[in-house]
Order: sequence, then C-alpha cells, then structure tokens
Amino acid sequence: MRAFLSHSSANKAIVIAIHDLLGKDATWLDRAEIEWGSLFLEKIAEGIVTATDFVLFWSADAARSEWVRLEINMAFIQALRQKAIRLRIVVLDNTPLPLYLQPFQVFSIVGSSDPVREILEKLSPLLREPVRSARARFVNRHSEVARIEAAVNDPDVFAVWLFGFTGVGKTSLVHEALRRIFEGADSVNIQVTEGTGFVELALTLNAARHETLAESLSHQEVENQIRLSIETLVKNGQLLVISNVQHWLNEDGEPQGPLPLILDIVSHLPACAQRPAFFTSTRRPHLDPAALTRLALLPIRGLENEHVAALVRNWYFSIYGRELAAEDSNRIAPKLFGHPVAARLVAGLLGDHTVEYLERYPRELVSLRRDLARVLLQDLKLSAPAERLMETLALVGIGLPASMIAASGFSDDEFQQAVEQCARAGLITADANIEGHPLFQEFFWHRLHRSDYQQRSRQLAEILRDHLRSVQKESREYAELLPVTFRLFALADDLAAATALRRDLSGELEAAAITLYNRRNYELADRYINHVLDGDPKNWHMRLYRARIRVRQEQWAEADRMVSEMLRDRPGDVGALHIKGWQCLRQRRLEEALDVFSGIISRREHVASLRDAAECLHRLNRNPEALKFLSRAKARESENPFILDLESRILEDLDQLEPAYESALLASARDPLNGSFHNRLGQIRNKQGKPELAIPHFQRSVELDADQFTPANSLASAYLDTGNTQSAEQMMGDLVAKARTPANRMLVEHIRARVAFAKNDLLGSEKILSQEIANSHNIMPNLGLLVRVELALFDQNIGLFPTIANVALNSAEQALARIELLDSSNRFIESLRSKIAERRTKRGR
Repeated sequence: MRAFLSHSSANKAIVIAIHDLLGKDATWLDRAEIEWGSLFLEKIAEGIVTATDFVLFWSADAARSEWVRLEINMAFIQALRQKAIRLRIVVLDNTPLPLYLQPFQVFSIVGSSDPVREILEKLSPLLREPVRSARARFVNRHSEVARIEAAVNDPDVFAVWLFGFTGVGKTSLVHEALRRIFEGADSVNIQVTEGTGFVELALTLNAARHETLAESLSHQEVENQIRLSIETLVKNGQLLVISNVQHWLNEDGEPQGPLPLILDIVSHLPACAQRPAFFTSTRRPHLDPAALTRLALLPIRGLENEHVAALVRNWYFSIYGRELAAEDSNRIAPKLFGHPVAARLVAGLLGDHTVEYLERYPRELVSLRRDLARVLLQDLKLSAPAERLMETLALVGIGLPASMIAASGFSDDEFQQAVEQCARAGLITADANIEGHPLFQEFFWHRLHRSDYQQRSRQLAEILRDHLRSVQKESREYAELLPVTFRLFALADDLAAATALRRDLSGELEAAAITLYNRRNYELADRYINHVLDGDPKNWHMRLYRARIRVRQEQWAEADRMVSEMLRDRPGDVGALHIKGWQCLRQRRLEEALDVFSGIISRREHVASLRDAAECLHRLNRNPEALKFLSRAKARESENPFILDLESRILEDLDQLEPAYESALLASARDPLNGSFHNRLGQIRNKQGKPELAIPHFQRSVELDADQFTPANSLASAYLDTGNTQSAEQMMGDLVAKARTPANRMLVEHIRARVAFAKNDLLGSEKILSQEIANSHNIMPNLGLLVRVELALFDQNIGLFPTIANVALNSAEQALARIELLDSSNRFIESLRSKIAERRTKRGR
C-alpha cells in the first residue's frame, strides 16, 4: 500500500500530519519526495504511477489549484488505464465537489473536532484493502521474441528491423524482447513522423544525452551531431529504438532522409554487434544486399486466435471490471485476423454491441487488417468532447500532458468525460502524457474539417509555446514539443511565429507543406515549399510537390518547365516522369499519358503509374485491360483506396454492380472520411434499383463534403426516387447555393422539373423541361423525363379532352424519337416504347 496525498499548499498542515502518522513508506507527499524547487511533472507522474491509492484533500483552495487539477487528471487516467489505483476524497470544507469526482470514495470531516484522528480512522482501513491487479496486455508472443533474440545473438547483425501492418504491436514487441533479453535495458526511443528530418532527429538525439543543438548548422555539421549522439548513446550501453521508419522510405521502399546515415553509423559500430539498433515500420524496406548482411529483417504478423481471445478478455476485464465469457471471446477472435489494436477496440465495443453484431462484419472489410480498426472505430459512440480530445491528439501527433489538452477549450467536466470514454474504448494510453495510437491519430486527423483545423492549430501552438518557455532546452520534452509547436504554427499560416521558435526545422516545414497540399490549400503549401527550396534548392521531394501543385492549378506551361528541368537533372526519375504523365491525363491527352505510364511500368511496378494507366484505359473504353493493370497495382498496395475506387468505377461501367459495390465499400473502409467514396456507394445502389439503400450513403457524403454540389444533388434525386418529395423540395435552396458551374445549374433545373412532376404540376414540369431542351441543356435526362410528363398529361386528359391528350402523346413520341436518334442503345428506350404503345392502344379504344 502506498498513497499519493494530493492537496493545496494552504492545507499542508493537516496533510503533513496524516503523512507523518501513516508513515513515509505508506504515503507520497511532494514536500518529502521532491527537493524544493524541482517539482517536475515527471516526479509527480512517477508518484501517481507507483501509488495504490490517490487521496485528494478537497477544499476551496484545492479547487483553485492548477497543481491539484493536474494531479487529479493523472490519477483519473491511471485509474482508467490500469485499474490499479483507487481514488479517495477527503472533504475539508463545504466547497461543492465536481460531478466527475462524486462517484469515488468520499468522506467529509467538516465540523470535526479532531479532523486528523477522524481521517486516520476512516482512511487507514480503506488503504489496507487489497488492490486488484491489472491483467496482462502482452499475450504469448514467445516465438517472435525468440526470433528477435536469435537476431540479437547473431554476431553479424548490427540492426534488427521489424515490419508489419499498423497496430500489430511491433514497438511493444521490441520493448518486451528487450526486457527479456537485456537485464535493466535502457533504451532511447525515437518516434519518426513525416516531419522528422536531419535537424529534428539531431535535436532528439542530443536531448537523449542532455545536450542542446546549435541553430543554423550546416548539413554536414548536423550529420556530425547525429553521428556523435549515436556513438555516445551506444558507448553508454543504451539501446536505440526507432519506430515508424516508413516515413523515411520512398514509394519503392528505399531508405531516404536520415535513414541511410543511421544505417551506415550503426553498421560500423562494433558495439552494435552485441546491442543492435532496432527499427520498426509498416512497410517492408527494399535494401541493397550489402546492408542486408548486417541487418535482420523480421516480418511481424497477426496473433494466433487463442491469443487474440485472451487479449480481448483481458481488455474487457480492465474496462468493465468483470469477466467476458471465454466462449464469446473465442467466437469473435477469428474475425479480428490477429489484430491486437482491433482486440482492444472490440473489448470496448462489447459494452454497446453484442458478439453477434460484431460477428456480422463483412469478411471483405476485416480481411484488410490495416483497415480493421478503422472500420471498428466507426461503431464507437463517442461524445463531442471525446471526439475533440482524439482530434486534438491527432493534430499534435504526440502525447501531451493532460493540463495542456484541457487548456485547449475543455471544461473540467468535459475533459474528464472525454478521458474516461476514450480510455474505456482503448483509444488512449497515459502515464505523464495522454497519447493516442498512430492508427487512431490518422483516423481522427481526417475528421478535422478543413475550416477548423487551422484555428485549432493556432490555439494549441500558443499553449505549447507558452509551456516551452518554462522547459529546459536540453530536455527530451523540449526536443519533442518544439517541432510540434513549429508545425502547428505553420499549419495555422503563421510562419513568422514558427521560425521565431527555430529557423532550421525544414523537415517539419516540408511535412506542413505536404499536409496543406493534401488539404488542397495549394497556395500556402506552395509558399512553404518555396521557403524550403530557398534554403535547399536541390530538395527533390519539394521540387516534385511544387510541380504537382502547378498541375493541380492547371498552370500547364509552368508545370512543363519544372518537369523538364527535373528530367534534365535526373533523366529516368520515376517521380518526375509520373508527373509528366499525370499532366497529360488531366489535359485529356490520354494516349500520350498512357505511353508515359507504360514506359515507367516497363521498368518497374510503380503503383501510381499502374493506377493512372488503368484510368487512361478506362477513359478509352478499354476496361478489360484497365482491370489487369489494377490487379497488378493491388498486388503491391491492396489497401490503396484510389485503386479500389477506380476498380469500382470500371466494374460499374461493365454493369457488374455487386462487385463494384464491394470495391467501393473497401475504398470507403480504407478512407472512411472521403465523401466521394460514399457518393459512389449511393450511385451504385441507385443503379441496382435500391434508392432506399442509397440514401444513407448520400447523406454521409453530404455530411463529409458539406460544400459540394454532387452529393447534395444525388441525395435530392434519391429522395424523389423513394417518393419523399418534401425532403427533395426542401433541398432546392441548398442545391441552388452549391451550384457553381453551368453543368451544376442544369442539374438543379432537372431536379426542379422532377419535383414539379412528383407534385403533379405537369405543366410546370413541362415548361422547365422544354426550356432546358431548347437550350441544349442535359438533353438525354430531360428528354426521358419529358416523355414521362407527356404520358402523364395524356392520362390526365384522355377521358375529357382527347385532343389535348393526343398532343401530349405526340410530344412523347417526338421526345422518344430524339432519344433514339441520339443514343439508340439507351437502356430506358424499350421501357419508354412500351409505355407509349400502351397509350396508343388506350387511344384506339
């Protein structure tokens, strides 16, 4: 038993008395445990993590104390995460207790004549209660640990590289192996991000040896600092663990950025033969044979079903404090395909869903292991504060102290609710910091609306900048937070504030530029790229992105000039050649584009070129050939959503609607926040004659792309197909506002004519359609609808006004004749012919 005594300094006298009576070994008190003036976050976190009980002395002063609030947040997270710390609250005065603290063990000493004695009498027996132990979350992976141990014992191996899908537990496996193989292992852990360049890496490595990094060093000087740091750490017996190295692999899996330098350093350090460096990545690297002689490359696959079942049961017990039937965990385990993160999510979902519900997940979805957790995430019922917490973690990309996150717009109650919900769902882990898994970060990052992320970036950047002013520059915390703060200011379009922190973080500026490019903010991305190129004119990665922006902006001449310059510098560069072909594709020079892509593919299986070659073939109506190219692309990247989307479009054109729907469903599983994928799902359901099933897809697409015309138009059309005329009519104002092009406005008029037809305003519908057809607008759909309107006018008038009915029937026949002239293969012609023939028969009677 060891209790952490949390209190305001104003209440210290009574707390010291309790501390002294319970004994030093039984309590943790900041006065006794930490030297005056060194009250660091790490020490508080250590005290809470090692405690069995958190005792909060609540008072008006405690309610105002920022330190008490920080300690409460840490204890709360520890209780949720481990179930190995208990929260006790001693109420010292009449200050109301916040709602989120009321469920815990509370007793009051207000009005007591001997408060110290009363506290001891009530607290001592509670502290003596046995603590329920936390269940193990690392299940049997002895065979994989044995493979790592064999690599470590191989005298020719200087580095061990683990690769496998996101969430398979690569980094956890490394640390478990180190714990078992090296007694008292001391590791230096580096999480690589898109923004980890040479300077960013040097900052982190220097912090690991408690050194600062001078600003504006030459590239060679930065490399020397990296070399010095790695040699020093290895000499001190520390183990280097570098995770998420896929960010340092190009699209062909070849090392780039700082990675070739690191591999060269460790492969020439004799000490690494006994204590190798460790790397993890989601992709298999393509290394030259010489590098492979000194590196063990280990694929990490999913867990066995029995181990997944055990993991589900352990997480379920941790979350809900009760056992899950072995039968239930055994039933769900095969559906998880060895995915540890999915096991964690499923344990939380079982509180809201039955095993039967989770068993019904389509195999096509969950067989894409990398996507499984994303699919499961969509079933989580998170509150708005919980979603905001996850989006905040996704935005910063690293773990943050609870106090910083809470300061970014949460009330105390909202923050505690969010932490509890996310912890129970298995979305966050926390010690001193709250952190989300990279897989979850990617999912929630895409949830941030384009209009929102810049404002939130600025808010977080300002909070972090204020905190950095109190942090020692040689600390690991400073090295981790500085690049993040820089990137957030850059995303918020404040490069001046970013560079005021440090001017040479070019890796983070590159990452910000790529993020902005992907968010279609091409103007700001271009500014940052030019800033990077001003300092490093040969930066090939940024030159490629600058050329892509010119293509996106349809600045064809400028794009031609840039690509030509790059191909003069590197005549066979695949990236530059692909941009050349992509420009031809966007300019509809399909045969020329196909020649470029084919030339690339003849040299190697370049996924983007295979996909875009298939796009060219599809537009040239050579669909069977296009599918063959896509099959080759899927063999390299089966989870690529754009490959799956193109496959869906081709299958749809071939009238293979169910396979088309399955491909589109897989694309939306891989990128669930892409509105166009949901719109395609709805379109396919419409073609299948299932508009009622199309509506949820269109609604989701409208939600994701609220400013786009196409999904809104699709939804209005589906409402009309299902007879929901009122909902379609209510959307007309929205459609008019979103119609930005002449083609959009033509579609609006067609919907307007359909609404009038559905409301039996036949003459109104006829007038709209006649005007649109006269202007050559949207001819085929309008002619088809006009046939139906004229037939309805015939039916309306044949009994009392036969001449008017005959005029309507003749108009229907004329409209059909125009359809046959324009497209004799139109699949609706036969149905329209039949309807007209019925009216002719009716007229003859």
